Amino acid sequence: MLPFFDKMKMLLLHAVILGDLSPLPEFFVRSLGVLFPFIFVGMWILFCFIGSRAGWMRFARAYPTHGKPLGRSVSVAAVTFGTVGLRYNSVVRSVATEQGLHFSVCILFRAFHPSFTLPWSSIKRVEPYSYWWSRGYIFHIRDEIGSFQMHVGREQAEELGKLIPHLFSPIPN
Repeated sequence: MLPFFDKMKMLLLHAVILGDLSPLPEFFVRSLGVLFPFIFVGMWILFCFIGSRAGWMRFARAYPTHGKPLGRSVSVAAVTFGTVGLRYNSVVRSVATEQGLHFSVCILFRAFHPSFTLPWSSIKRVEPYSYWWSRGYIFHIRDEIGSFQMHVGREQAEELGKLIPHLFSPIPN
């Protein structure tokens, strides 16, 4: 009985390899090429929407900003919101202003992520970190709106340290 099943598997495999038999219906194969861009964009927008609800939107509603402030815009290494742990790696930009720290995201993630300016009083603690070859600071942000952490490199931390020197401690060598 076993040789019969082996022969059937070989015939099926041969038909699939030579293209005589497709494992998927022809309509599905043709439709997938047409529908893929729409499915991809729809999923991207859905993920941006879900991601914004992890904390970004609460801060954007509480601290709205209009237009981009003057100043040097720098990339933030990582921003992590709340207990969910949604992490934005290298897609957040910040600008230090007199009013606070302005946050925005790159254009690919801008859907459902309006920019906001966080007041300096919301930054509760700044601590140095050192992982392998990377050194920088972790900013702990907490107020009545929520909480998040921001990881920045040395260069940006030095610039921010001029505006909030009471929160900085020396970075380990």
